[in-house]
Amino acid sequence: MSILSIIVASDDPLISKELQNAKDYLLSKNLKLQLDSVASFDAKELDSQSFENAISATLFSNSQPIFIKNIQESSENLQEAILDFLKNENSEQIIFFQHSGLRKGTKLLKAIKDASVFQAEPKPIKTDRDRITFVKTFFVKNNLSITDDAIRVLVNAFGEDIDELYSTCKQFANDFGTDKITDDDINKYFEGRTQIKIFEISEAVSAGDTKRALSLYQNGIFTRLEPISVVAVIAMQLRKIGKVAAMSKRKLKPEDIKMAPWQAAQTKKYLPLWSTKTLSKSYYNLARVEELLKTNSKIDKNYLVEQLIVDISSLACGFSNLR
Repeated sequence: MSILSIIVASDDPLISKELQNAKDYLLSKNLKLQLDSVASFDAKELDSQSFENAISATLFSNSQPIFIKNIQESSENLQEAILDFLKNENSEQIIFFQHSGLRKGTKLLKAIKDASVFQAEPKPIKTDRDRITFVKTFFVKNNLSITDDAIRVLVNAFGEDIDELYSTCKQFANDFGTDKITDDDINKYFEGRTQIKIFEISEAVSAGDTKRALSLYQNGIFTRLEPISVVAVIAMQLRKIGKVAAMSKRKLKPEDIKMAPWQAAQTKKYLPLWSTKTLSKSYYNLARVEELLKTNSKIDKNYLVEQLIVDISSLACGFSNLR
């Protein structure tokens, strides 16, 4: 009888984690299973014949366990081949499936779910709270200790890039011993790292520290800092200030604006430096510069971003209409 597992997720780190969980589950039920080598396929590039070949045993051995991702993109003939396979009670094939969770391919998804011995549908990583939980869980599972401040540095530095955040966590798991990892450890470890530097630039701009923001950006140019990325992160930081301002004014909670409490508290310190007028002017400048960076290939991008940093950081003032 076939052994099937289904993972419903779209973030690669979650897929990798649940794939390992599926293997661990199957091994706990049958220690004789061989799951060290799993052949991977993408349903976008797989047809019925390729599928049949993948699940066919050779003269000398049983067929290899396989992992098929993006089954929501399966062609009609591949879907038919998989549905026919699910009816075959004589097969001993092990298959791990992955579906994005979108409505596409729901008939096939239901059929696989009904036949699977392992199912995982992890919550998508969308908010900073989700990312914090993800990092904490990763370090606990790897028997590593990390401070809350260190987790915040990682989450702030890598923003919504879950793949990069996951890769960084794995790097720490490989390189650090049993000592507790602190924010100082991370800053030293990634000294000069692009993501960290961009975050520091946005913090300096928000605080009105023009000199520091310019110095960080100019140093970052030598580490191949992307001008468009700097603009995006500054915009994200100023949007946070706007959200927290609205939260304070309307007496909302951090979850109402989809922010973690610590993040809202951290952002709140900038409110006295900004007014509704200066924030609006900053948003306009950011949009204008972003468009120029994307459409004008002949422009001096670094000079343009330097001028933007000066313009926006100089808007920070000691009088606020935000609170």
